[in-house]
Amino acid sequence: MDTTNEFTLKEDALYIIDLLKLCIEKKGFNEDVRKEINLFFETDYEDCDPQIEKEIASVYMLFLAKTNFKNVETLENKQHLQKLIEKLKLIEENLI
Repeated sequence: MDTTNEFTLKEDALYIIDLLKLCIEKKGFNEDVRKEINLFFETDYEDCDPQIEKEIASVYMLFLAKTNFKNVETLENKQHLQKLIEKLKLIEENLI
């Protein structure tokens, strides 16, 4: 991802959605991924749609706040992560 606005919000949002889905599937992420996600939220897009950013931020915050990273294999955790994946897919469908 590039901060020069070379890409549109839509392109970067789709990239971040893919990144978040991967993080959710792997039940974690590293510092580089966190930086990329944060960069997305810090970038000022000319084609800005605050609703898209808000929806992605909501999933990201739910992932961080509600995921039990100490015991990722619980049924409750699996259901929570599946709901997050579904939300990301809906956001993605609305972008395409």
